Amino acid sequence: MARTIILGNRNSKELATKIAAELIEVPDIYENDFGEVNDFVVEKLEESFDILVIDADNIRRADVALALGLFLRLSVTDVGANALVPIVFISDFTMKKYLHIKTYSQLLLTRNLFFQSRSNIILDAVLPLEAERYYEDFLDFVCVQPGPEVGRHSLANQWGAGVLDRLLNNGVSSDNEVLKTAAKSLFFKYSFVQTFNVADFLKGKPEARFAITNRPAIQAKGRRILLIDDEADKGWEYVLKRLVITNEGDFDVIGHRVKNYEAFTKEEKEKIEKGNYDLIFLDLRMNGVEEENIYKPEDFSGMKILKQIKKNSPGTQIIMFTASNKAWNLKALLDAGANGYYIKESPEYKFSLGFSLANYDALRDNVKDCLRRSYLRNVDFRIKSIKKDFNKTFVNRNFKASVINQLESSYVLLEARHFEFAYISLYQAVELINDEYLDMDENGTWFIKDSGEDAKSWTINIHKECIETKVNGETSSKYPEWQKMASLYYQLWGQTNKTVGYQLQMLINERNKFMHNESNRNSPIHSETGYLDLLEVIVTICSFI
Repeated sequence: MARTIILGNRNSKELATKIAAELIEVPDIYENDFGEVNDFVVEKLEESFDILVIDADNIRRADVALALGLFLRLSVTDVGANALVPIVFISDFTMKKYLHIKTYSQLLLTRNLFFQSRSNIILDAVLPLEAERYYEDFLDFVCVQPGPEVGRHSLANQWGAGVLDRLLNNGVSSDNEVLKTAAKSLFFKYSFVQTFNVADFLKGKPEARFAITNRPAIQAKGRRILLIDDEADKGWEYVLKRLVITNEGDFDVIGHRVKNYEAFTKEEKEKIEKGNYDLIFLDLRMNGVEEENIYKPEDFSGMKILKQIKKNSPGTQIIMFTASNKAWNLKALLDAGANGYYIKESPEYKFSLGFSLANYDALRDNVKDCLRRSYLRNVDFRIKSIKKDFNKTFVNRNFKASVINQLESSYVLLEARHFEFAYISLYQAVELINDEYLDMDENGTWFIKDSGEDAKSWTINIHKECIETKVNGETSSKYPEWQKMASLYYQLWGQTNKTVGYQLQMLINERNKFMHNESNRNSPIHSETGYLDLLEVIVTICSFI
């Protein structure tokens, strides 16, 4: 026997008895701003039933009576197949009374919705929606628009954060109040059912059920993250903190509107410039509705902020967040130095679940890559420190410029992931320093220009992993670069740390092997590791210039 549910009030008891239905009384629901209609439908209509009768004359508001049916139809992920049951709308008034109630009247135009009078109720012939025809028989008859008080910018933020949250939650509703409230709105529910196949969902097919196994959060303990988003409180701070797990206090937020970098407070600029962030998430539109009619990429507030941060610190890793999926906007962001982007999905574009999953996976990969490449910020800082210290010295101006140019060129290659060439370019700084401080006399003996002292011969003690002077050793025109540098380090500058010379010799050996095609793929020269090791030695050397 079919199970029938009737929605009404205490005056509906007689009708419930007449049609053998179970009565569920509808409380006085006035507005849906906080999801009252949605909560009622999801809570009261979750258990399986076959027919829904709405006693419209005994529900205080006509719009609520219609909203109950519309919300049920859109609650596929909450109530399952119950969303497809036939809906019988009972009223002694004509349908005309209900045809001018804004969005909700559209329910009466859909298939498998039956309008009957109290005196002539027929339930035997009513049929449910077919899952395969959910769109043709229902959704194609309905058009739900967002409220005029919600701008496109805020809309995309709430929706986009909700999508990312569902993916992190395996489709389970969020426990964040902002996201929960947004997800209950009629517009979001209407938009959501268009992102997956209802029939596949009800059959339990994983591709329609947010199946995201093996997509855990990113462990980033010990890393520092900054979110710059004027609508961080729309759920983005919450969801990104769940995506990237940091230590307490290592995830900072700047969450108010600004039109450019100069509009940040002094404290915020200091946070950005001196916060040592491994990754910055930056929204493209940081000035709310003021930017909804901007179309040129360079005019967006986030673009202006991106360019200034990159100008101050090219190595800072920045992922842009944008609701725009325009190719020219995304290209402009990458051209301006962004290390990646994430498209904040807007309900306007009806992105499929497949797109959401790919978008999510790309973000996770991008975040992990940026965290791995956050060393670039330190490399840039070290090179700038050398440049700053050089400006305080009185050594040859052309020499200083040549060294700095070499270091900066090597950084560009490193940033482009040309690790081997970045390493070789960085090595050129060693040769420049040697050429500046050493020369060879007419006898073919190398000497230190400043002191006139002959450069000693040096050898590596492999067992002690250190460098030492050869006994009765002699210099020659074949004097290797690492031995030249050893003469400067130990003789001219009077240093005693013997491992520095050893490290330099090993690093230069890697360069020589690569140049003679003798390097193997495990060599540090093929990754950032070799570059960073060589840079540390060069930083030490430059501190004595």
